[in-house]
Amino acid sequence: MANIMKVGIIGASGYTGQELVNLLIRHPKIDLSMVTSRAHAGNPLSSVVPKLGHKGHLISFVNPVLPELVQSDIELFFL
Repeated sequence: MANIMKVGIIGASGYTGQELVNLLIRHPKIDLSMVTSRAHAGNPLSSVVPKLGHKGHLISFVNPVLPELVQSDIELFFL
């Protein structure tokens, strides 16, 4: 798959973050590779956004630690 952009959402458990998840997880040119939440770190995305179904089980929340975010291969972060 050419031209697929790896993106992450910082604060994906909030209202705006959940709306972004809903848009990006279905976008054909986006690979939603990281979602962050201090409160939900380690839990699957579907625990906060259950309407995603099986797609929400494929990615888990991580704690937003700046050095790790900078070192990741994510091309674009949404805040």
